[in-house]
Amino acid sequence: MNARAQKIQEIAHRLLAYPEPIAFLDVLMLVRQARQLGEPSNTDLRSLLALQNAPHTTDGARKILDDYLRGCARRHETQENLGSRIIRMKDSGKTARVTTGTLLTLELEERRGAGWRWAVCSTTGPIEVKRSPKSGESPSFAIYHVKAIRKGRAELLMEEEPPPGRHQGSEEKGSSFELVVEIESRT
Repeated sequence: MNARAQKIQEIAHRLLAYPEPIAFLDVLMLVRQARQLGEPSNTDLRSLLALQNAPHTTDGARKILDDYLRGCARRHETQENLGSRIIRMKDSGKTARVTTGTLLTLELEERRGAGWRWAVCSTTGPIEVKRSPKSGESPSFAIYHVKAIRKGRAELLMEEEPPPGRHQGSEEKGSSFELVVEIESRT
């Protein structure tokens, strides 16, 4: 856990322990910090839920927490939906949320007739990426499988490679595709 995330939890626990009402401004500042961190961890969410349910949380503070937690839930659901369907070019730059062992399928339009092919440029994190044999059966799509190996965060970057003899610096540029994969443990 990084120090900034730990600070969110410390502030939440301090507010819970304080006998005075948990005010709108206190929660607003806490949520602002949480938003700067990006996606909250499960521990962060539990801390924020405890604040929301505390009997001494004011209605204004509860409203701020409701809005923030509802947004987190919507993002989480959108990411899970992406992880449960075929991922296409329009999904570039998005995050898919899956459990360990999940096999994601990417279908990217490929301009094979013009000599362009998709290639994996880089991966980070606990994923394996393989081009599917089914790619050869499809005249216009490159099909890749991304396997979620273990809990963690992974990133994938793919680019269209130009036809042999043509360099990436020429007039026509290839497309790129990016995907973040949040991998959770199976429960």
